[in-house]
Amino acid sequence: MSSAVARPSSPITDADPRAEGVAPRQQVEDALRKAVLDGQLRTGDLPPETELARQFSVSRPTIREALSALETQGLIRKVPGAGGGSFVQAVDYTALGEVVQESMHNLLRLGSVSFHEVAMARQHLEIPVAVLAATNRTDADLKELRAIHADMKRRTVGDPLIAELDAQFHITIARMSGNRILASLVYALHRESEPVGYLDLTPNWAVTPSPSTSASSRQSPTETPRPPSERSSST
Repeated sequence: MSSAVARPSSPITDADPRAEGVAPRQQVEDALRKAVLDGQLRTGDLPPETELARQFSVSRPTIREALSALETQGLIRKVPGAGGGSFVQAVDYTALGEVVQESMHNLLRLGSVSFHEVAMARQHLEIPVAVLAATNRTDADLKELRAIHADMKRRTVGDPLIAELDAQFHITIARMSGNRILASLVYALHRESEPVGYLDLTPNWAVTPSPSTSASSRQSPTETPRPPSERSSST
């Protein structure tokens, strides 16, 4: 590993006398978190597990547990494969948004918040974000947004990429605002709600009408999109 990568100067048991009685895994996690937040470990790769184990005088499984905890906290990312490893996460809107999205996803799974709350938060947040984006955008931002819009117009409503392009369009506007916190929130809200993904985009002419089908059973274009589980339980 290159000597340019900042590393803890000594094993944690020597560096922090208050760590007595704290589990080794927690000691390593605390030390690495502090190194990342203090800027000692900058964006990029961490020393290998074997080197970290040597520096902290702990086993490799202990290092892996500490790194997994830091990955959950969004401070590092782990890339599998021969060219992979553990990397200090860049603090940008995507990294922040992924952390927020994961927490939001878990709350939705647990039923602590509803899909309707997520969708409504996205709708109300995107309006002021768009106003800010119009003020702060650059010519390059506008060119990128127009390219995404043009790509959407070339595709049919049933194209599986429409949902992804829709998300890119709104997230790009949020990034243009110049505020990473707002951009991360829009990223998380849009990725978790994915409104286009929940809409029935089948053309009317492709649906065989039946006596049981009525206008009231169809989703209004202005209705807050609902996940498939909610839609199926209400029909």
